[in-house]
Amino acid sequence: METAVLFETARLFNKHAATVLHTVDKEKPADPYYHEQFREEIHNLEKTFFEIIVTALSNV
Repeated sequence: METAVLFETARLFNKHAATVLHTVDKEKPADPYYHEQFREEIHNLEKTFFEIIVTALSNV
């Protein structure tokens, strides 16, 4: 539902939108995604991904 609202709002304002599906099981404690040793690496990957999306949208 949030995706539909995002794209409809963009359409109404004659803008563009992007959405990213993030499939991490946050309820699973054994998931290595949330282990301390991976947090900095994951943060850097997500920051880079965010910058790519914002750059792409700003060039549309």
